[in-house]
Amino acid sequence: MADRLVYLLALLSPRERGLLLLVGAVTAPLAVRMLGVLPLLQQRDAARLAAFETHAMLGWVAAQTEKLPPDGLPATPGGGAAAPIGISGIEQSLLRADLRAAVSGLAVRPDGGIDLGFDAVAFEQLTQWLYLTTSDWGYAFAAFRIERAEPGLVTAAFVLEPAE
Repeated sequence: MADRLVYLLALLSPRERGLLLLVGAVTAPLAVRMLGVLPLLQQRDAARLAAFETHAMLGWVAAQTEKLPPDGLPATPGGGAAAPIGISGIEQSLLRADLRAAVSGLAVRPDGGIDLGFDAVAFEQLTQWLYLTTSDWGYAFAAFRIERAEPGLVTAAFVLEPAE
């Protein structure tokens, strides 16, 4: 194969070999830049943007926690845990808060808990609903996950278990 390449190059005139060398000298670095360096630069820029957004979100969350009462959320009346309101009670509170349309899943778990999921929902509306509802609904958070979907919107998943 190499002998054949040498033979084909020998058939070319010196001017053609020079032009071929020039094309190779320009094409190789350009290919390295386009195929290797530019994707790395784009990944770096995307990582920097993600880090900036995360830092901004962290600052916003820190500012929101400063607005919470120093004693925490109010306890349930009577000092004990309220009786669980059930899936229909949660659904009614979602309807009152105009959040039912954003619910992607609402199901009773075998252990008596509840799985609750939201598609894109306004973060402030979700937190306001949680603030107003969680003190008397009779459930505790076993797990939750809140992720940013779009500016101002989040997706959320909650696993609720009866409070003791």
